[in-house]
Amino acid sequence: MYKFVTKEIKAGIDINAQHQAVLKYFPYGENVRFRVEEDRTIILCPILPKIDIKCSMQVIPEYKIGDHLSFCTKLNAIRRNSHRQKNEVVPLTKIGELIPWFKAIAESNGFEIAQFEKVIPLGKVMCCHKEKPFPINSVEFIGKLVVKDPVKFNRAVSHGIGRSKAFGYGVIDVKE
Repeated sequence: MYKFVTKEIKAGIDINAQHQAVLKYFPYGENVRFRVEEDRTIILCPILPKIDIKCSMQVIPEYKIGDHLSFCTKLNAIRRNSHRQKNEVVPLTKIGELIPWFKAIAESNGFEIAQFEKVIPLGKVMCCHKEKPFPINSVEFIGKLVVKDPVKFNRAVSHGIGRSKAFGYGVIDVKE
């Protein structure tokens, strides 16, 4: 799996335009994950881009049990509400809900949160899939983690975590 970092795809354009811009360079459908930040876009893909794009590229390393890493990710923070209508999702907006929710996601993806540096609720973002609009409850998590299960963690880093991955959510950017 490769990690590409580029300034070609800009933040500020709507999320559907970001999605289309990424697919212009990497038209591989569900095998591409991306995260748009203020000054760069991170793209994860198993193969090289179809057309020229100015970017840096690295092969994602295999992480080991006990590795301590800094992380940053943006997720669609929702949970299914089994007490209400079928398929109804409830956005999580309070820090007291978000931290345990993310810790559970971390555990199921082979890592443990050592420290939260920031939990930033970014609010609702409207997306569109097959001409049907839907909301994403955008939350950014920044902190330090420890790898507990390398197989699960390496998959999470290369494939993303959570819902709405096609719209730039779920990419875990990690650094040693």
